[in-house]
Amino acid sequence: MFSVSKFLGAMAFCLFAAPLMLCGGTTEKTTDFYRFNQNDEEWHLWQKDIADMTSENRRAPLVITFKKAGRVAISERERARKGVPDAVRMVIECELVKGEAEVTVFPLGCSATEVNGFSRKLKKGFNRVEIDFGRVLPADSVINSVEFKSEQPGTVIVLKRGSLVRRVERLAGVDVGVETNSPVHHVSPADVKEKLRLKLTNRASEAVKAEFRAKIVSFFGNGFEMKTRVAIEPGESMLLPVADDLPEKGLYLVNYELSADGEKSVSGETRFVVFDPVGVTAGRGRGFLFGSHTHAQLTPFGERDLEFYSAALIGVKILRLDVAWAVVESQEGVFDFSHYDEWLAGFDKYHLEAECLMGLAPKWAEDPNWVLADPTRGKPGNLLPRDEPWSRFLNRFASRYKGKVRFYELYNEPDLCEFGNFSAKDFIRSYNAGAAALHAANPEAKVMAGFATIRTTVDPKTNFYPEAVAKTLPSSDLLGLHEHGGIDSYSEKIDGQWLPIMRKAGAVRPIYSTETSTDMTIGESAQAASVFQKLLFAWSRGAIAYNWFKIRNDEYKPNALSDFGMLSRDFYPKAVYAAYNELIRVYSGAEYVRELPRDGMRLLLFKRDGRRLLAGWSHEASPTGTVLLKTDARQAFKIDLMGNRSEVPVKNGMVLFAPGKYPATLELDRGEELSVLPGELISGSVNGIAVPGAESDVLLELFNPSAEKLTFGFDFVTAAGLTVKPAAPVSVLPGERKKIEFKVQVAADFVLPRMSPGAQDTFRVLYRIAETDWRGELVMPVNSIAKKAPIGEFSAEPQFVLDRQEQQTTIVGFNPAEDDLRWKGPADLSGKVYLAIKDDALNVRVSVTDDIHSVYDPGELMWQGDSVQIDFAVPHQRGRWGFGATLYDGKSRVWCWESANDFDRAAAARAVTAKIERRGDQTEYFMSFPLKMLGLSLAQAAKGIKLNVQINDNDGNSREGWLVIDGVLWDDRGYPSLVFLPETSK
Repeated sequence: MFSVSKFLGAMAFCLFAAPLMLCGGTTEKTTDFYRFNQNDEEWHLWQKDIADMTSENRRAPLVITFKKAGRVAISERERARKGVPDAVRMVIECELVKGEAEVTVFPLGCSATEVNGFSRKLKKGFNRVEIDFGRVLPADSVINSVEFKSEQPGTVIVLKRGSLVRRVERLAGVDVGVETNSPVHHVSPADVKEKLRLKLTNRASEAVKAEFRAKIVSFFGNGFEMKTRVAIEPGESMLLPVADDLPEKGLYLVNYELSADGEKSVSGETRFVVFDPVGVTAGRGRGFLFGSHTHAQLTPFGERDLEFYSAALIGVKILRLDVAWAVVESQEGVFDFSHYDEWLAGFDKYHLEAECLMGLAPKWAEDPNWVLADPTRGKPGNLLPRDEPWSRFLNRFASRYKGKVRFYELYNEPDLCEFGNFSAKDFIRSYNAGAAALHAANPEAKVMAGFATIRTTVDPKTNFYPEAVAKTLPSSDLLGLHEHGGIDSYSEKIDGQWLPIMRKAGAVRPIYSTETSTDMTIGESAQAASVFQKLLFAWSRGAIAYNWFKIRNDEYKPNALSDFGMLSRDFYPKAVYAAYNELIRVYSGAEYVRELPRDGMRLLLFKRDGRRLLAGWSHEASPTGTVLLKTDARQAFKIDLMGNRSEVPVKNGMVLFAPGKYPATLELDRGEELSVLPGELISGSVNGIAVPGAESDVLLELFNPSAEKLTFGFDFVTAAGLTVKPAAPVSVLPGERKKIEFKVQVAADFVLPRMSPGAQDTFRVLYRIAETDWRGELVMPVNSIAKKAPIGEFSAEPQFVLDRQEQQTTIVGFNPAEDDLRWKGPADLSGKVYLAIKDDALNVRVSVTDDIHSVYDPGELMWQGDSVQIDFAVPHQRGRWGFGATLYDGKSRVWCWESANDFDRAAAARAVTAKIERRGDQTEYFMSFPLKMLGLSLAQAAKGIKLNVQINDNDGNSREGWLVIDGVLWDDRGYPSLVFLPETSK
């Protein structure tokens, strides 16, 4: 069995295997790169006045026919470009049918001089053209385009195939994947023995003999190893059976290694999912609708069909589809519905319903009186149209697809200038005109807007809310909103802002989050938990549907803005795909009943087919929540996030529900009574930094809310190098609270496998109650030391440096017009963080390099401008500390967003000494935090605390993004840890 945290760390670290460093023992590896058809790739020809690009059908080769002399370029859709690291040659196979021509390949990342050498002349008939790049291409290279030049009109070229030759370590010539007879790499539990195989394919130019080892680990950390000798000839494959059965359902990660004597070993990762899919269901969805989003317009035909299938496979019934008016009516009065006819036919094939996002007006329909809400940003893709042609188009679209489409969303995120640079007044007028046209054409139409967020963070519009909501609700059937991010932010915004706006307007509408999810910055496991939490919470607040954004990633090498998908770009499953399948399986056809009150937990009750379903999760960052319920149910079962069921004993009319680290469902068989018994049965905290050679402590608090004595027994599961003395059973009388402490010895050579600074493992307390056979676990983080800091003066070298791509997050979106706002490297934004304790204060110095200093707000919203945020987490404290600092009008400003132990936040901000200076492109931040205020002793500082620092960037137009040491500020589980020692002890 392997550690779950190592598994989850690996998932967050390597969705795709990292490029290998080249050394001796290399070989050439050839892989198919282009198929040159429109079924598998989305090709675009740029110079349509010079040549035509045609094919007999989608699977047929592309044919380039020159109409006149010149040069033409064809390229794949930008987001689907595949990287070409380590490439040394490109092989183009084509047929020159007529005329004369030459071919050129353009890799991005090469200079213009180098590119000029990548051209080859074609001969009549079949050509196998090898283009030598002259060197190994760097890691960030992609093939930008393939170009053809001809001086003879009538030249015809038929494109067959493109291959890529890479120079790799010899053992890296073997590709490792998963074979399950499923395009999305899933297998049913009953089919594991017969269908689940690892597939090894030798794409190198020579035979490979090696030892193959793999660790196969489930989402919850259970797994096993496999080891075998392999011998594979060039171009051959071999299949390796994995197991007769597997420990549980859910996502599995395969970490593999190939090794041979005298050669550099290679390693990588692949994955598969084990579940029984909900499957395609006939007809329209009934009750609550489980949805997703497809970028059909950006996807080639074959992949598009697979996207629809992969959504329907897990029970999704509705897909959000982008509808571009400019595509349908590029010329006024000339309509072309062919794309949408085809895509909606694909929906019908899998019994999917469309939720249509309407927008992107053609240039001819633009309102001449349009006044930009923010003149500095220019016009977005969503032009403001004149009301008459807008209404006419919507009426015609709704009439054509009446009976097929009933959900319409007008404008994507009109609250953001990036998508709708028009005033609230103009939006309200245009929206209401469009809604009237849709309702007139189709009385069953359900119309809504697509608001991004109630708390605009990128480019706030003055007075957009709540007017835009209140004055469109009378024309709306639903409140359409997005709200990406975690459950805490999502629930706060709905309960605290969206619902009050509707109530004040006197026109409450059902909610439909048409585009909402969370990306991988919070980790893959948290992303999986998010779909469970956000969907069920929205349902509890009157939602009728929910769209997870989206089916799969847009890019092969995703970043924070493109890895929302349930599947990778090449259709490998992520944890959220398995979680959504099981969520739909358990809750489809259910009815929401009520919320059960419980401090620190969310408990939502549903009913289905005579059974009650209690969804639960903890609000805490390190969840330990358990709840004891009074019930008349005969049986109870816990269903975890991956769909695994286990019986929970019902004793004396009580049942224990312990969701654990991830949200879960308690299924109750029959019965009507269900109420919460007050008090936390068991809670705990751990001094979460493991200092080698020192002793840490675990504090547990037990409570007995029942009328009988309860006897708790404990087992501990820890990382190697941590030792806990066996604990005797503890008896707790009715109504009694009892605190107990366990000492944890840390080995002198203790270190955690490090995927990032301050690696994290888990300390698991397994508890059981003898009288009831109730069982559960507390999962608490244990962190290795990321850094040491002095007690005394700042050290010469910083404790942390922020200057790497993986520390950076960009939020400006995909608009090419905003490419200048993206992070360009350390000169654009970087920082060094120095820490020390001196004069009874924790001192922090952050040296920031930033080309432009722009402050949005000196107070609570300072994070939207250039600023530094510093968060501390001190073990055994309630909550954490969150501070920010910025230079505004020449003055140093400090804000406190969070305080531990209920300390007054305003007083905390006043207690901090700050000095900030700007010289050239350098900003020096110095902040001094009193130890007494932080509740931090020198003894605790020597045991360790957790800290994170974020540098925010705004170049004047809007917030662009940030650099952060590790993880995200709102989740201290990912914070790096550090200890403070006297200077002589460093």
